[in-house]
Amino acid sequence: MGLLPAVEKRIRRRIVRRLFECLRTGDLPQIILKRIPPLMPVPPFYYYGWFNRSRDRMAVWLGGDWENTVWHEAVHAVEARLDLDHDEDRAAELAAHLTERYQIPDLALDYHCECGGDAYYGLEVCQRCGCDLEWGRRIPLRR
Repeated sequence: MGLLPAVEKRIRRRIVRRLFECLRTGDLPQIILKRIPPLMPVPPFYYYGWFNRSRDRMAVWLGGDWENTVWHEAVHAVEARLDLDHDEDRAAELAAHLTERYQIPDLALDYHCECGGDAYYGLEVCQRCGCDLEWGRRIPLRR
């Protein structure tokens, strides 16, 4: 993460601590997994995701640099929870740092809700009815 001012180092440590706290407690934004890339992608083309602060919702495209995109948008979600400014450079650097050290489990459609809708294992919400599903949160494994 290079040479950073002491204040920025403290901010980044706070973000990472809060990120893992959110994963443990399930205090995550609503996560939308997109199967189709954006119609008008912008460079870099492997990257696609967004975080909407006002709706506490993040979206990630299930392609390209999946893990890096998930971490990137998760950093923005934590910035919002800590009332920090949205910082693309910080998110990109922290995402690269976390991608190198932790492995996010694959999210696959392998669970069916009582309503018959599909649910991604590792998330807690049915894709059809939106109900919360009961299983433990998954914490990324250290590489």
